[in-house]
Amino acid sequence: MGLKRWGMLLFGVGVLAASVLFALTDPLTSGAFPDCAGAHTPTFTGVGPEGIQFTNGCNVISYAHPAMWGALLVAVGVIVGSVGVVREFRESPA
Repeated sequence: MGLKRWGMLLFGVGVLAASVLFALTDPLTSGAFPDCAGAHTPTFTGVGPEGIQFTNGCNVISYAHPAMWGALLVAVGVIVGSVGVVREFRESPA
């Protein structure tokens, strides 16, 4: 099986795993302040012991690590697939 197919397989499994695990694991909210004035857009703050973390200025929202592993599989799939595409392009006759 070529690198393009491995990349597509990793990408597909990663999307499936990330979306299913993201839906099954409830976000953990710490520091919930209902009196937070105005609507704030969540921004990515990093990866911590609780998982992937976002903040909206008042609250810190964490998603579990299994969703992060699915996202990592997606990234690896894109890289492997891209290497396969470049390799195929270089080997094709002009």
